[in-house]
Amino acid sequence: MMEDALASYEHSLELDPHSYSAWLNKGVALRRLNRAAEAVSCYDRALTINPHSAVAWYNKGFALRQLGRTEEELHCYERSLAITPDNIDVLLNRGAALGKLNRFIEAVVCYDHVLKADPRHAVAWYNKGIALRKMGQKQEAGYAFQKAAVLDPKIAADLKRQKLYP
Repeated sequence: MMEDALASYEHSLELDPHSYSAWLNKGVALRRLNRAAEAVSCYDRALTINPHSAVAWYNKGFALRQLGRTEEELHCYERSLAITPDNIDVLLNRGAALGKLNRFIEAVVCYDHVLKADPRHAVAWYNKGIALRKMGQKQEAGYAFQKAAVLDPKIAADLKRQKLYP
């Protein structure tokens, strides 16, 4: 199915090589096919056409994550947030990238921003707990894990398995 979509976007690009949406969607299809390096190239082409696309910056960051290029991933999320500062998905992924870079205080700020917009966002509570724990703030981490566990039974089971929550 994704191969068919990819073929469709390639055909669209043959007809109009300057189609922002075709480059963007080709990138999405390639990323879903685990062809992240090719996806990054497509997002670059989309951004050449529309450098103010928060969606293209976000998707490029996500593809860079698959390639383990965390600094570049973070840069893309920051570019996306400069355009759409309250995008919960971008904030959540920016927090995860910051965590990978051991920038836990900044990661917690991202998760707090998500939780201000959506106090019932279980993944944000969970990720905040991880960052707080790595900073040595075990009591605050426990509270965050408790909130996550109450909101999402799968997270509760995961926390139990990791012995991070009763």
